[in-house]
Amino acid sequence: MIDEEDVRGLVATADIPPPPVGVAEVVEAGQRIAARWRTTGTAGAACLAVILVAATVSVLATRSGGRTPVDHPGVAAPLVTATPLVTGAGNRPSAATSAAPPTRTCAATALKVPGRYTDVSADVIDPAGRYIAGHATVGEDFVPILWTDGVPRLLPIHAQSVQVSSVNAQGVAVGVMYTNHYRDQEIFRYQTGVVTILSSPVAKTWNLYPVPYINAAGVIMVNAEPPHESGGTHSIVVEWAPGETTGRILSMPVIDDVLAIGDNVLAGGSYPDGPAGDAIVWDLNGGNPRTLRAPDGSTAVVYGVAGHFAVGGVWEQNGSGPGAILWDLDVPGYIELPLTGPLMSVNAKGWTLDGTRVYLGGPVAALGLLAGVDATEVAGTSIADNGTVVGGIGGAHGSVVPVIWHC
Repeated sequence: MIDEEDVRGLVATADIPPPPVGVAEVVEAGQRIAARWRTTGTAGAACLAVILVAATVSVLATRSGGRTPVDHPGVAAPLVTATPLVTGAGNRPSAATSAAPPTRTCAATALKVPGRYTDVSADVIDPAGRYIAGHATVGEDFVPILWTDGVPRLLPIHAQSVQVSSVNAQGVAVGVMYTNHYRDQEIFRYQTGVVTILSSPVAKTWNLYPVPYINAAGVIMVNAEPPHESGGTHSIVVEWAPGETTGRILSMPVIDDVLAIGDNVLAGGSYPDGPAGDAIVWDLNGGNPRTLRAPDGSTAVVYGVAGHFAVGGVWEQNGSGPGAILWDLDVPGYIELPLTGPLMSVNAKGWTLDGTRVYLGGPVAALGLLAGVDATEVAGTSIADNGTVVGGIGGAHGSVVPVIWHC
């Protein structure tokens, strides 16, 4: 089995592009690491989330500087937590808190797998906890799966590779399909058995990144940049209104990347100084940007949003990081959590996870292994409002078991 040191070794030898960088490079770096990993036959798709996070860390850790937050000056208001915090510019865990072991374990249950697939991962869960999107891995390609109340279904989408990246509480899922040897990309919406290819204002050869997202109302968004470019130099944000099939380009600066969507906000990062970043939230139309506070001298990016909470990563001026950071959008300030950043998913209670541990508004729980399964690798990727976590557990011979955890 591959362990953490193997992951670090693969990341260290990856062809990581130099700064300035954008999410497109992160995804490309992660895909290169994943492809190299699969070629060796030593690991499966359960580690994909870990790989992408590792690539994110490697690519984005060079960011420093950034402009001073303008919306929430002064001392941050404390967030509710059961853990003692050191206060200052924000709420930061003490060294003892950061090293504190989990106080409980979330029990794991294997999800049913369609057909004879043996390498399957659950990637994202809707806020209500009923719908789960994931994929089976066949060679280098993904086969899309949607679970409803635990019952899996292969989605009738025929392309070289298909990734379902987001699903809402109504069971409407979105994702990206790849054709023409991965040179062409198209966004699709899946609803009540019907697959709709969404029309984009840009060509199929544009790079879509990181993945499309959908909110409760059915608003869909994704970033795009011209082919043969990287770093978001001329990137745009494309949004589809609920039920519409034709997208429109939002009027936003090219320095902005939208990396998450909530019921009322877009969230992500802005890069006014090239590689340096600020955590930003916008209205759904891309207007009214608000900079979220982060530790003095650091840079931050939002990767997940739910209700009035947002999570992401924070990088110190000396290049260390990423740290795990949580914001309550209703109050000034932030809290740095005793987890490993960056954080990618949060629920409406402010609970979040780092892949192996879950922050439950104070207590920290570990994601447990499956009884009777010879496995040591755990990758939780998404959390619902009821505390259900989905992801995968790496088994023998590189196979992956899709799992839900009850926290």
